[in-house]
Amino acid sequence: SIAPKPFFWNNYFAPLYQFVKMSDAEDMEELDQFTDDTNLANPGHRDESSDSETSTSKSSGRRGIQLNVSDTGIATISRIIEEQLARDQEHECDDEISRRPRHGFISASDTIQAPTTQENRSLWKYRLSLIRRRFASAHSMSTLDLCKSFALDLFYRDKQASLLPISAAHAAFTPLTSVKQVHTLDPSRMKIFFTPWARNQTRSLSGDIYIQTVIHPDHFKETMAMGEWLVSNEYDARLSVSQSEEMRMIGVLLYSNQFINRDNLSKAIIDDPSWNPDEEDDYGIFNLSLRNFSLDNQTAIRILFVSTEVSKMEKMTQRFSSLYDGSSKKYPYCAPFLFVPLYKCTLSHEFRAQLIRMHMDRVGESLKAITIKGMHSLETTVGLKTSSGNPTYSTVKELLLGLPASQGMVTHFLFHNIEPQANSDFYLAPMFAPTVAGF
Repeated sequence: SIAPKPFFWNNYFAPLYQFVKMSDAEDMEELDQFTDDTNLANPGHRDESSDSETSTSKSSGRRGIQLNVSDTGIATISRIIEEQLARDQEHECDDEISRRPRHGFISASDTIQAPTTQENRSLWKYRLSLIRRRFASAHSMSTLDLCKSFALDLFYRDKQASLLPISAAHAAFTPLTSVKQVHTLDPSRMKIFFTPWARNQTRSLSGDIYIQTVIHPDHFKETMAMGEWLVSNEYDARLSVSQSEEMRMIGVLLYSNQFINRDNLSKAIIDDPSWNPDEEDDYGIFNLSLRNFSLDNQTAIRILFVSTEVSKMEKMTQRFSSLYDGSSKKYPYCAPFLFVPLYKCTLSHEFRAQLIRMHMDRVGESLKAITIKGMHSLETTVGLKTSSGNPTYSTVKELLLGLPASQGMVTHFLFHNIEPQANSDFYLAPMFAPTVAGF
């Protein structure tokens, strides 16, 4: 059977068969004999021009126009064709492998060096929380200009990047994929792609954003990716707690403070026996963040805010309301907070002022902290004797938090909470600010 013609057949072999007329050896001998007989029968027709052209035409006729089969190297041509077919098959295999999607880590430096060759790279979709660094300099740019600056820098680093709608309800909306779309962005349309943390946020990009890019999330903060923009604008970028849907605020924990270890507190809430009493009753994901709870942008207290997934807002609001109801009971992490819901309700000016006064009366205007070393684990159980003779048991942390306050302090207990320090055997013990001088 004749093998199919290779892809490069016309480029390599067509000239051999297009311009060359091939004949066998017997035809060549008969042609030579016929030419000699003709020359002998007509000697008068030979002149100088014919003499000069005879040898040339004969040799060129044999070598250039008519070739002997035994001289064309059919075996060599067959071998070349087989090798070419093998090379064509290898090229087809290489093309098939290159067309497969790439999965894994995408280097941000690759994105910068070859921005126009990203067709075969994996696109990552992830939600980011942009956090304004504490003690950062004041912004002169508006939130809209900061959003545009972020998008333009991302599009410059990655030609395939896009900003996606934050809410699942807006998933069908057109994403931001071009510089022209960014320049025409207005405050109303910006709300589709950016969710600020504060209601009246005008000069900060602190909030959540949803992007699609070839930059792997682990490399997003590198200098060759978006690290330069983050440093110059004094922001930090972290992956959102939930990557499946948008997170929104549902309430605040009154009487909390900046010394609370939020990771340990979150773990204690999840480990509480009342959390998820049934395996099918999934409360979803929640996040604790430290922010300002203010009144007319003047009086502000720093407390913990609770946010959760949009689909679980109502269920989580009910759960935290029952867990932190202000009653006298044992609370997770020995932290007796009061949950104030913000879901489906608006706090009036008077109620906000009342909450701030309640927080000040219990916690004070400021907190001081001391370090303690040499104790056992705070969860160590200690047996105590009672007047009835029956022992009662408590943890070291509960005993320390039950120490009475000194004279002049605003509360009845000495410590507000006790927090272990990372990579250290010290404990941080915040205490309420005294009301008398010289304490």
